[in-house]
Amino acid sequence: MQKIVHDRIKILLSRVYLPGFVKAGKKNRSIVHNAKPHAENSYMRKLDITKFYPSCTQKNLFQTFKDRFEMSPDVAYIFSKICTFEDYVPTGSPLSNVIAYYANEEAFNEINQLARAKGVKFTLYVDDLTFSSSKPISENFINNVKEILKKNQLITKKKKQKAYSASKFKLVTGVAITKDGKLTPQNKSMHKIHQIISQNSDLSKIDISDLQKLRGLLSSCRLICPNFMNQLYFKVNKLLTV
Repeated sequence: MQKIVHDRIKILLSRVYLPGFVKAGKKNRSIVHNAKPHAENSYMRKLDITKFYPSCTQKNLFQTFKDRFEMSPDVAYIFSKICTFEDYVPTGSPLSNVIAYYANEEAFNEINQLARAKGVKFTLYVDDLTFSSSKPISENFINNVKEILKKNQLITKKKKQKAYSASKFKLVTGVAITKDGKLTPQNKSMHKIHQIISQNSDLSKIDISDLQKLRGLLSSCRLICPNFMNQLYFKVNKLLTV
């Protein structure tokens, strides 16, 4: 029942405008749409917010529904209860991405304004923040972004901070960007595909769970390169529909 309600709220919220830098929570948007805006730039920095959903509490959502969506306090309270589990936004809900964004909308808008003022491209994919530019992105800029997040009780994961120079392959939410700006599947995905194939020379005898895993990997790669391993993809699909 809760999933049905969350689906309905998500549909209603999808009618509200989301700024261009937000790449998740939109219809017909994928990891590819998060990577494309950065393909033309040589330098990149990435930040990842730790415990993003748990940081979005019922109290945050109450304020969001009351102030951002101008609900009466009693209705805002009911919506905040419906959208949370054990006081915070749950992982796995169809509503989680978009509602977590709205709970932190002011912070993300401020980061976008800062990026635009500095000539930096910014995209947000759930809890992944990606910045790119034709020039090196300063540590001072990144520290300013962290301060904005900190004001909103959002902390970044130090281990997941990445900096890419012009000479490096770049990785954005699972999509690799070559040095000449082309999008390609990441090496890790291709390695997993070849690992499954090498262990199972006869695909008709492969375990169904491995077949499903293989199809998932191929489908993910085909979001980036539509004709990726066509013959193998159609063969796996045929085996799974028999």
